[in-house]
Amino acid sequence: MKNNILQAAILSINDGILSNFSLIMGLVGTGMDNRLIILAGISAMFAGALSMGIGEWLATNVAHQYSPIMTAVTSFSMFALGAFIPIIPFFFLSNNIVIVSGLLCANVLFNVGVLDAKQNRIWSGLKHTGLGLLSAAITYAIGSIL
Repeated sequence: MKNNILQAAILSINDGILSNFSLIMGLVGTGMDNRLIILAGISAMFAGALSMGIGEWLATNVAHQYSPIMTAVTSFSMFALGAFIPIIPFFFLSNNIVIVSGLLCANVLFNVGVLDAKQNRIWSGLKHTGLGLLSAAITYAIGSIL
């Protein structure tokens, strides 16, 4: 049971931060107003968290595991936490928002990678961080082109 909940937590926080950070950087690339970025980020946070929580509940409920509700709540809350991280600087800063958001996300992605490591913790942390930053850079570039 603990392994299922831990796996759900790692997957969900990683998914939340990657999807919302990438979305937000894509919107930043378009030059969108920060208030609209916050609105879009919060909307995506709740949509993704609900999707993860409901999906996890359905998957564990069908599998007749002992704690489908706990796993679903973990998925929902960890996705929401991860998705909120890249939005934080948009509430408080007017300069260097993208840099601060990127640093916050990189820090969390690295630590999630360390927790998710099967063997080499540093390599796992760097892999999570690098792929997350690459994803955000790609969506920023796409947003800039559009």
